[in-house]
Amino acid sequence: MGTSWDNVLPEELQRLCRDQQKRVQSEDPVSGVWDAPASSVWKVWYDASNIAYGVVLEADGAVMEDQSWLRHAGDKRHINVAGLDAVIKGLTLATHWGLTELTVCTDSQTVHGWLES
Repeated sequence: MGTSWDNVLPEELQRLCRDQQKRVQSEDPVSGVWDAPASSVWKVWYDASNIAYGVVLEADGAVMEDQSWLRHAGDKRHINVAGLDAVIKGLTLATHWGLTELTVCTDSQTVHGWLES
């Protein structure tokens, strides 16, 4: 193996990559339009910790998308503020799906209070 992105891969590894690409193209069961019905009931679930944020978009009980982000090293903001940041990330993700109505699911009374005010 090389030490640079520009190094040529060994022939055996190139062959394995080509084989895998062919298998994915011919056998991958994931296909078709990835879309949820317009009548779906959408929820955004979120969580935050000292090191990361996580968001899940759910439609009619099925996970449609999830994402996570690491918090910056040394981020000292209170966990409730981090929770609010996670909600904002979830709402941003929802806008990419074209959503205009959804339920935010939270286990934080503080974040709930902030969202209700």
